[in-house]
Amino acid sequence: MKSLKTLVLSGCFKLKKFPCIAGGMKCLQELLLNETDIKELPLSIELLSGLVQLTLKGCKNLSSLPVTISSLKWLRNLELSGCSKLKIFPEIVASMEDLSELYLDGTSITEMPSSIELLMGLELLNLNDCKNLVRLPSSIKGLKYLKTLNLSGCFKLENVPETVGQVESLEELDISGTAIRRPPSSIFLMKNLRTLFFSECNGPPSSTSWHFHFPFNLMAKSSYAVPLMLPSLSGLCSLTKLDLRDCSLGEGVIPNDIGNLCSLKVLYLSKNSFVTLPASIDGLFNLEELELEDCKSLQSLPQLPPNVKRVNVNGCTSLVTLLGALKLCKSEYTLIDCVDSLKFPGNNGLAFSMLQEYLEAVSGPLKDFSIVVPGSEIPKWFMYQNEGSSIAVTRPSYLYNMDKVVGYAICCVFHLPKHSTRTKKLWPGHQLDCQMIGSHNRPTYYISFKEKFGQAVSESDHLWLLYLSRQQCYDSRWHFDSNHIELSLTST
Repeated sequence: MKSLKTLVLSGCFKLKKFPCIAGGMKCLQELLLNETDIKELPLSIELLSGLVQLTLKGCKNLSSLPVTISSLKWLRNLELSGCSKLKIFPEIVASMEDLSELYLDGTSITEMPSSIELLMGLELLNLNDCKNLVRLPSSIKGLKYLKTLNLSGCFKLENVPETVGQVESLEELDISGTAIRRPPSSIFLMKNLRTLFFSECNGPPSSTSWHFHFPFNLMAKSSYAVPLMLPSLSGLCSLTKLDLRDCSLGEGVIPNDIGNLCSLKVLYLSKNSFVTLPASIDGLFNLEELELEDCKSLQSLPQLPPNVKRVNVNGCTSLVTLLGALKLCKSEYTLIDCVDSLKFPGNNGLAFSMLQEYLEAVSGPLKDFSIVVPGSEIPKWFMYQNEGSSIAVTRPSYLYNMDKVVGYAICCVFHLPKHSTRTKKLWPGHQLDCQMIGSHNRPTYYISFKEKFGQAVSESDHLWLLYLSRQQCYDSRWHFDSNHIELSLTST
């Protein structure tokens, strides 16, 4: 088969041996042996000189790789994920400039060879769940094009070499579930990092673990709830995502220079113990999402950045009020979730005060505001009311001139059963699911709560207030008929 370019034997579960190659198949570019019973590859694998992709994902009996594999100069993708008996990655004896993706996740390797620097074109190195990995060589600095390094779940790994900070192209670093107590200081000076996570992960009982994810995650957890001391963050000028969930952050621990992260778009601070946030947070002009879920000690919010679109304070049981938080708001839509929050539940006026604050702050014609707070009564000034899941409104005659209509306010009260849980359905960290669905001219809104997953909430009533500007209604695919409005609410 001298002209064969692709050979797929994936799923041949009883295939135990790949034959020696005597000189044929020189045109072969892709060899897929996923989930076979192969124990080793022949030394003659080097004769597949045109091979671009070699995958042995899920070959649980594969125990070794031939040294000759580094002779595959055109190889771009090598995938050994789930090869749980593979303990040694061979020394690289020749430069492999084309290899861009190397997957070793789920293997039993204990260390990477110092010759890893010969993988000069490597962009992705996945070592996720390598539970026996104890060392990375300092020569990793030679991987000048490395963008993604995944070390999550390597719970025996105690150190990452300081030279990792010299990998200037690095965008993603994941060391969740490791035994690393302090990441290298050089990491905090990497100007190309985009996302930084210090968040919960499941390392061994005696360790503090960290996590880096795309473009860069750093997560930390300790079974002893060791408070995390953060260095200055101002050197991370390209940071777009910062995750500090469940890091035992107390009052004053978050650096004041967090407001200097000019590129930050997403900030996760859930499950910490601080009482207030640094006032400098209003300087995060690109911040769009702020998650503070289950910050049980949080009592108030400072003024939020002008372009924030989503704020999650579910479960912030000490939070007294949100008033004043939107004074700088310029975002055309803002979503605020306060399920099981606020120290004084039943404060129905808060939602409408927040809406007024939002309308005064945002001057554009397209406005969309949504807030969920504890509450049990719909104000009487809502002219059209109904008990049940739907409401129909015929436009009053005095609103014949629709140019005088500013927008539509929609309000509903819903009850959370005792065993309800906030679901994580739409995006990480956002647990309340309130969305508009349906067909043209007949929008449907729904609130979703699950009973098996997520954070449990107490039995309570909540009020959901939604505001849509007239322009928003008529310019979007969810626009209302000019004479008749029909809404329905469903819950799951």
